[in-house]
Amino acid sequence: AAVFGLLLLPLAAMIAILVKITSRGAIIYRQARVGKHGRIFTLYKFRTMSADGRGPLFTEENDARITAFGKFLRFTHLDELPQLWNILSGHVSLTGPRPERVELAEKYRHLPYYDVRHIVKPGVTGWAQINYKPSSSVEEAKEKLCHDIFYVKNRSLILDILIIFKTI
Repeated sequence: AAVFGLLLLPLAAMIAILVKITSRGAIIYRQARVGKHGRIFTLYKFRTMSADGRGPLFTEENDARITAFGKFLRFTHLDELPQLWNILSGHVSLTGPRPERVELAEKYRHLPYYDVRHIVKPGVTGWAQINYKPSSSVEEAKEKLCHDIFYVKNRSLILDILIIFKTI
């Protein structure tokens, strides 16, 4: 994460400038997420929504809250670059179940075996991210949970390398 952070620093600086130029508000978006053993931590991303973007928990298709530059950042996943800091701080790994927002974790807690995903460190990318679309309902969250449990049960260096290559 430190090596990638240094190599990508010029790109991150350019993205930060473009976020600031193209919309009002903070450059970095901070959000409470649930990590290993249910501990809450702050996840960092480049802001992709308007600063006053209140709305539903799930991002909707053609969501009006997403800025024009934010659409590009989301499509390329460059909004995730600040999560290298989360890796360095030890809250997140490169691979693992994607950490959920606190509000969504509370909503999903009733799903069978939901807490199994919290016995490992969450990841910037994971088996569910490369095999399933972003969830926008509890039913889709159930499907993603199956992928997260598969990862927890089968995690290995080989699986992590496969996830990284498929992510790229």
